[in-house]
Amino acid sequence: MQHRARSNEMRRLPGAELRNAARFQRDGVALPSQPLAAGAGSPPGIVAPGERLPAAGRNVPGADEFWLAGDVVMCACPDCRSPMSVRLWLMLADCWRCGASIELTEMQEAAIQSLMATTQDRRTSDRNRQTAAKPAAANPAPAPNPRDATPAAARVPAAPATRPTPAARSLPPANPARTDFERFDPVVSPQNSLVASGIPMPVQGETRARHPGRSRRRNAAVQILANTPAWLISLVLHLLLVLALAMITFDERHSSVGITLSSYVGKIREAGELNAEVDADDELSHVQLRPDNIDLKDKKFRETLLAADQLARELRIDPESTQYDLPDPSKVKEWAASNDPIRRSLAVRDPRFRVQVGKHEGATTLTEAAVARALRWLAKEQFGDGHWESTDKSWSTVETSMALLPFLGAGQTPYAGHYKDNVAKGLRWLIAQQKPDGDLRGATGERPGMYGHGIAAIVLCDAYGLTGDELLHAPAQKALDFIVTAQSKDGGWRYHPGQPGDTSVVGWQLMALQSGRMAGLKVPDETLGFASHFLDRVSHDGGARYAYQPGNNATPTMTAEGLLCRMYLGVRKDDASLVRGVLWLSQDHLPRASEPNVYYWYYATQVFHHFGDAPWQTWNAKIRDALVGTQVETGPNAGSWDPQPDPWGRTGGRIFQTALSACTLEVYYRHAPIYRQIKLD
Repeated sequence: MQHRARSNEMRRLPGAELRNAARFQRDGVALPSQPLAAGAGSPPGIVAPGERLPAAGRNVPGADEFWLAGDVVMCACPDCRSPMSVRLWLMLADCWRCGASIELTEMQEAAIQSLMATTQDRRTSDRNRQTAAKPAAANPAPAPNPRDATPAAARVPAAPATRPTPAARSLPPANPARTDFERFDPVVSPQNSLVASGIPMPVQGETRARHPGRSRRRNAAVQILANTPAWLISLVLHLLLVLALAMITFDERHSSVGITLSSYVGKIREAGELNAEVDADDELSHVQLRPDNIDLKDKKFRETLLAADQLARELRIDPESTQYDLPDPSKVKEWAASNDPIRRSLAVRDPRFRVQVGKHEGATTLTEAAVARALRWLAKEQFGDGHWESTDKSWSTVETSMALLPFLGAGQTPYAGHYKDNVAKGLRWLIAQQKPDGDLRGATGERPGMYGHGIAAIVLCDAYGLTGDELLHAPAQKALDFIVTAQSKDGGWRYHPGQPGDTSVVGWQLMALQSGRMAGLKVPDETLGFASHFLDRVSHDGGARYAYQPGNNATPTMTAEGLLCRMYLGVRKDDASLVRGVLWLSQDHLPRASEPNVYYWYYATQVFHHFGDAPWQTWNAKIRDALVGTQVETGPNAGSWDPQPDPWGRTGGRIFQTALSACTLEVYYRHAPIYRQIKLD
């Protein structure tokens, strides 16, 4: 036998050794200090747990130094004298205590086989003697019935006269010559001690004694299984499993779908296709807001529409849902049908009526999916504290405000919607940036200044108008008060308070004041009147077109912004200047995807939506295709819009470009149209 010392890192304690070691300790068995000779009754000495023999005292077990613990071959560790179980199929024995390992020689293996054969013969001989010692009965008693109420003592066969009567029977004292190691050998087990003392064996034992051949066959099978390598057993079981799986078949006789395979072999490769015909109407029956004039036979388009419908559902709430604290549906319907445009403006944002309003105003599943993708991207770009920023931290206030606009435009509030947590964090951060006088310009220099404040004021007013949360009332009102104070003498606004105005900044401030009116906040009429005077100074063609500042030429972008401001200030739909301005934009400046101008599109889309009729139908068809078709579809920026081709996007950045594009696609329900009511079912 070769001894191999090894470190703990080489091998963990095997499960067999661990179980046998625990078995010895559980029963209070001492560990042998010297190996046992083959067939010896007990180990000569013991070693206390934790004690280790010196290296000089190592004695590698010889061929005659093995013993049996039940059916397990044991030997003593050459280092610490702890018992080790021998794994015959590996020709190894590992110590569970110190980690030592020994490798058996051929001579030792032969000795172990001889020991096992001798022990087996001895056990068989003992069983035969026990069977012969029992008295023969002419009429053997039937097997005891477990349901029989007769006491157990009455069912025991009569004992010979030399044996004590059943009433005087008692367990014999432990044999002082027997060591604790014998308890693991069935030959000298406590059960066999009862036989030796004259007490009859249980019926189960008698049955086993009558079939020694069956016992030998079972023991032989167990021995063969114990000596079989684990990998061989695993291989056989896996082969049987594979064969069983291969025999499983599936009956496809009732399948109505088949695949046509061509038997012709040629150079041209053609993809097979299903023979079953798909009814496009049935497939898309659950898709709401389906676009008009679509080719339902186009499989790729149908797949796109189905995917878009799943995205669009993220922003809707079941009308019957009670999950969120939302106004009573009957009240929302009443507000949407009101004759007061201020009162009905925010009612249509309710996510429970998204489909109804969208269908009435011209939205499609594709536009709704584009908004859902945009909000996903914006939510991903939000920082942990709730704010947004690109590369310039001085723009974080305006970018956070810009990012929150489309969330609120889709009816997402701190209390309702898929993105309520994002909105709540963003509002908390924004309010924390507000100064005592209501200033929300942030740490900006020359620009964006009042741009940023106007956008932030819109956010706070919308959030308060949608929720009625008193925690938002004071910040929103202070933001409006700052706008009133910052108005210049000419009635306009620019980057700094009191600075002579320009139409671009004026538009954001008037939209904030309008949002305040929708929310029921205080907005002085004088402020609105002064703003109207400023618009007169930058108007052309009797108020049909507008310029950036007094003395400049009119442009489509400033015209769209000026016309929207006029609508908020109360101009009638049949006003000649308004009609001429809308016709000028619709005839000469329709949106084109090849020439993106999101700032112009954002204002013009609102103008056409409020105006309605044929100009709105024409514009809506163009703007839907332009925005949906240019949204980024793949990569880390999927759901956003690329700012580079846009003259305004290059300055504002991707957050600016994406937020305004999403708000433009939310026009159907972001604000109720000024000149018509919407009847909700």
